[in-house]
Amino acid sequence: MLKHSLIILVFSLVSGSIHAAAAEKAISQQTKGECSPAIIAQGNVSVNCGVSKKALARLQQVVNRSSTNQIAKDAQQDNRLETQETKLEALIKNLQELKESLTKRTDDVAKQAQVKLDDGDFEGAEALFKKSYEQHKASIANQKKAQAIDAIALAKIKDLQLDYLEAISYLQQAVQLDPDNADGWNSLGHLFRRIGELDEAIAAYSKLLGLGKEHNDQEEIAMAYNNMGIVYQTRGDLEKAVEYYQKSLTLEESLGRKVGMANSLGNLANVYRTRGDLEEAVEYYQKALILHESLGHQVGMARDYNNLGVIYKTRGDLDKAIEFYQKALILHESLGDKEGIAVTNNNLGEAYRYRGELDKAVEYYQKALTLDERQGNKEGMSAEYTNLGIIHNTRGDLEKAVKYYQKALTIDESLGHKEGVAINYTNLGFVYKTRGDLGKAIEYYQKALSSFENLSHKVGMAQVYINLGAIYQTSGDLDTASEFYQKSLALNESLGNKEAVANNYTNLGLVYQTNRNLEKAIEYYRKALTLDENLGRKNFMASNYGNLGLVYAQQGNIAQAKLLVRKSIDLYSELGEQVMAKKAQDLLDGLEKNSVHDKKLTGYW
Repeated sequence: MLKHSLIILVFSLVSGSIHAAAAEKAISQQTKGECSPAIIAQGNVSVNCGVSKKALARLQQVVNRSSTNQIAKDAQQDNRLETQETKLEALIKNLQELKESLTKRTDDVAKQAQVKLDDGDFEGAEALFKKSYEQHKASIANQKKAQAIDAIALAKIKDLQLDYLEAISYLQQAVQLDPDNADGWNSLGHLFRRIGELDEAIAAYSKLLGLGKEHNDQEEIAMAYNNMGIVYQTRGDLEKAVEYYQKSLTLEESLGRKVGMANSLGNLANVYRTRGDLEEAVEYYQKALILHESLGHQVGMARDYNNLGVIYKTRGDLDKAIEFYQKALILHESLGDKEGIAVTNNNLGEAYRYRGELDKAVEYYQKALTLDERQGNKEGMSAEYTNLGIIHNTRGDLEKAVKYYQKALTIDESLGHKEGVAINYTNLGFVYKTRGDLGKAIEYYQKALSSFENLSHKVGMAQVYINLGAIYQTSGDLDTASEFYQKSLALNESLGNKEAVANNYTNLGLVYQTNRNLEKAIEYYRKALTLDENLGRKNFMASNYGNLGLVYAQQGNIAQAKLLVRKSIDLYSELGEQVMAKKAQDLLDGLEKNSVHDKKLTGYW
């Protein structure tokens, strides 16, 4: 999928290496009618729904400027990371909605403002509405509804300029003047969600829901359900998110609104993917894809292809993942969507890295980096620097890894991207762990943990706990290691992150194996294996078959050990991981000769 809403973290087992995977989570936006948002691809403009080229070019300038300047307001600094493309789509949608609302007005102010907006003169439109707002304010009380409409228009113009706090102020005035204005409550919910004020967002969407029910407006109700689902998903309350997305989908289906249906299907798919229910996620992404195809919505199709690619990558079916990423790439190239091209190149780099084809991975990361550097997309550059750092880390070139991580860290600090800063603290910690400087590694991991805690970023906290556990395990402090692994497990279970839970089980299995508590080790390895099988993670299955084989060998059950190690060999061979297959074969040969010494039986995998 696209680098659509935020940078998502993908973590590798035990090692603690974190990379900013450019695009694994979609947050759909509620649209009105069957009109797809226009897309700007770094100057290549595809116009839909009456948005002029001048206005689109102005929005491009706004987003480009926002990507190069550090955000000044603390409330905005805490906002979750958005890509240029996400910002553009949101701004385009807001402009379309503003223009649509103006077409329903017959006054001269609305007509003049439309001309200003089409010329990209947002300040001129703002001045017109301010004058009208003040005139209505000075008029008699029955002008309150008109004053509220002007306030909403002013808020949307401020939103186009990325001045979120001023926009919120106007919207709060609007709903105070006219509490029955659904557009005001919906827009207020969007902005509160964007700056991370989730309780306030829920309150605003609840007002929208109440108005929809009061007016029997099924479209408003569906919109409220979908948007509340997004907030609950952001909070990590996935059960609640599914409940609201499903309600929205049911209403959208009854209304025959394909755009709304596709949004809800995509959101449901995202939740199922996060929970590890990959079959259901594929089903919903496929349904969304069919709707996007019927609408001719190529941007939506490209997202669906990328989302499907992510799932197949998670399953370990890298050929299928690459196939979907290539389909997405073709669409982005046909649209001239350079940001989408960069994101998909990055995703292809990820797939090839997972396949062990590091040269190919570097090729795609470099393509993405070149595009992002040309466009001044610093968020994208940071992601690619991080991923290139991981490649050099994997190759053992720690100096180059540090160089790239530091580049990414510098960008994230300049942008005020606290999440990216925390990611690269973690990566630097891993480098120092690899070098054997455990004190320095702990220092960076603690910095990362503090940053993630300040962000209430449970995924990041859970990973740092794993990394700290690995350090204490390396130093022989197994009780402290187990404590950190259990903290990570508790967080991942609360998040419904089955992949990470499986990793936690594996780590705990290794601790118990080292402690000679072999029954407990078997219990945790089997828990991990069950989840890996359900998730289709063949490489992890192969690893845990090997882990179990080692434990049974320690118990003296050589027949069971050989059976499990053969399964490990078969899976590694199927995946083309010849190094690991050879390692497993060497172990099997030792078992066949009954010559594997107990001291060798921990830490192979």
